[in-house]
Amino acid sequence: MSAMYVGAYWGARAESASACAARLAPCLETLGQAHPALASWCHKGRSRAGARRPVDVDLELLTALVERGRARKGVGDGTIDELGFTGGMWNGRTPSVGLTFHCGATFMPIGNNVVLQLSDGGDGDSLVEPAAARAVLDGLVNAWEPDWVTWTTDEWRGVQGAGPGRPVVGWLTYLRGVPARAIPEELASVAMPDGVLVSAAPTFSEVTGERVLAVRCALEETGALA
Repeated sequence: MSAMYVGAYWGARAESASACAARLAPCLETLGQAHPALASWCHKGRSRAGARRPVDVDLELLTALVERGRARKGVGDGTIDELGFTGGMWNGRTPSVGLTFHCGATFMPIGNNVVLQLSDGGDGDSLVEPAAARAVLDGLVNAWEPDWVTWTTDEWRGVQGAGPGRPVVGWLTYLRGVPARAIPEELASVAMPDGVLVSAAPTFSEVTGERVLAVRCALEETGALA
């Protein structure tokens, strides 16, 4: 199995560090409610001790964390506001789950995103339980209001040949602005806030590259991936 991840993506959106932190805080709280493996996070660090410092889900502290990731021209040379903020953390467990974010960017095709990099085995196996997976996806959608979200793998992404910025289909695929009635009847889908969730199969283990490609083709035929 190639690397599994959940990615939420959206276009240009000018947001301050505090505005991004105001999204990150409920995101982390919701992820923690979705699964014990996502209940606590650690800062990334160059040393073992540095990588064990807990991330405090406090709006002021999260704002400082986001601000540290502001794009800069160089030391003392000012900022590049159109590139927004970049940061990340990990859950301090083995195998680990990593979370990265890029928000507040207005320069395209850089884009904005939040990605959960999931392990194969360990907590990764229980995270793909349908209830937990749906809670994770709901948390990303509600906190970040992305254009699309995918629960997929590098392998499944590769077979699709999606261009830069185009939605990538996975086991679960959320599409903002697409009504449930626009999804072909043969595909399993449910309405979500401002969009629709499409499932390639009832469980993650049932999904194959061929199935993902078939779902993508069906969505493209109806214009849902436009």
